[in-house]
Amino acid sequence: MPTPSSLTRLIAAAAVTAVDLQRRLDAAHAADTAAFEALLAAVPEQARGLVLPLAPVALRVATHAHTFDLQVQAERTSGFALRAVPVGLGYERIHGGARRSALRLSVQIVRTPLSTNPEQPTSRGGRP
Repeated sequence: MPTPSSLTRLIAAAAVTAVDLQRRLDAAHAADTAAFEALLAAVPEQARGLVLPLAPVALRVATHAHTFDLQVQAERTSGFALRAVPVGLGYERIHGGARRSALRLSVQIVRTPLSTNPEQPTSRGGRP
């Protein structure tokens, strides 16, 4: 079974994935905006109003969800055998058991904006 520290590392890795995803979205938006500005510079002033609604929109990760499924199975078998080879007689006893455990962990990471006032902490809902 996983330890609490390994589950903590797993959840932390999921949070880092959400942050990395936002960084990639921000970099893609910056590149798209630069390309759009170059295109907009080539459009006549009178037609810019028609092109401006096509500007790239910044995407923000609001929630990021992960579901982890873990299954552990342990089997144990023990046996005892006694044989008399020349006459072909014998006795054998085998005892076995299996144990299976399953765990499903769902984690939802919610984006919370930072407070602009350092003396006023951000509440859980994201509103100062």
